[in-house]
Amino acid sequence: MRLVGVVLAVFAVIVFLGFWADYSLTASTGRLVQNVALASQAVAGGRWDAAYGRSRQLETAWNREAQWWPLVLDHSVIDGARLNVGKLKEYIAAHESGPALAQAEELRLKLENIPDKEAVTLKNIL
Repeated sequence: MRLVGVVLAVFAVIVFLGFWADYSLTASTGRLVQNVALASQAVAGGRWDAAYGRSRQLETAWNREAQWWPLVLDHSVIDGARLNVGKLKEYIAAHESGPALAQAEELRLKLENIPDKEAVTLKNIL
């Protein structure tokens, strides 16, 4: 009887951690997507100083938000998004609006895809 209780408790902890990771990934990627959108809007408006400031804020937010992601995500996903953050910042610094907007969109799509790929759904299981 005691063994069944321990197994159920461990199972409950694992399920709780799964839901917590899913919620946390969704929240952190949402905050990063918001920063990307603000930088993209600044680029589209030709406000390069504001865009560069936003790209620096995005880089800081990335370092803060993605710090724990290696525990639950494939490193190639993290590395790909990190490269996009760096490229976006450099395109903004060089005042290259076309490539900057393209990088911003690519980064937004990658970030929005992360919670969908990691969610516990029947589609992801099968």
